[in-house]
Amino acid sequence: MKSIPHPLKAVLFDLDGTLVDSIDDLATGVNLTLESIGLPMHSKEAVASFVGDGVVSLLARSIAAASGEDPWTEPAEERARAMLPEFRLHYNDHLVDQTVLLPGVRELINGLPPRIGVGLVTNKPEDPARRILEALGIGDRFAAVLGGDSLPTRKPDPEMVSAALALCGAPPSQAILVGDGLTDARAGKAAGVVTVGVPSGLGFALRSNRDEVDIFVPDLHALRELLRGQ
Repeated sequence: MKSIPHPLKAVLFDLDGTLVDSIDDLATGVNLTLESIGLPMHSKEAVASFVGDGVVSLLARSIAAASGEDPWTEPAEERARAMLPEFRLHYNDHLVDQTVLLPGVRELINGLPPRIGVGLVTNKPEDPARRILEALGIGDRFAAVLGGDSLPTRKPDPEMVSAALALCGAPPSQAILVGDGLTDARAGKAAGVVTVGVPSGLGFALRSNRDEVDIFVPDLHALRELLRGQ
């Protein structure tokens, strides 16, 4: 079983479901988009189950569930891409209405020594990701912020993780990736970093897939304890 590298030079985080609870605002953006094309709205629990793999997938799953279509077809993806401007308009208007840091996030990040680089690797587009970090008062601690539109690829491809590590000045052998989803675990493993899983209510969460990560913690308070002494 792998352990936290020592010395640790970088900690990379996923965003939604790992650092922030954003489901209310995501659901607002999705439902206003559905309403604009005459489709029924979803509960926030339903929207949470559609999260993962980026905004196009979120929209494709949301539209398909509301219209009885198959979200995995090319027409469904094309329809979702066509609705991206509408979704971004609504979501950006409600980006941090109810989005909050999850318990333990501020203490964990503020408690990391300055020599440890902190990075964000999220499939959410980069601009709203940066705006959320800034609005919640932790943006200045991040040496790297990469979103789903920052590079040609997204998680689970490891390119985003490797790019964030370069910006943090850390090799994979001295870094960890903390996330709640299978895409996080697979991107981190492919990039050669130790993967840390946390439970979440979003999308393809790791709650029942603990074997996908090197280390599983019940919450970020527990991770902070693991990082003591770094």
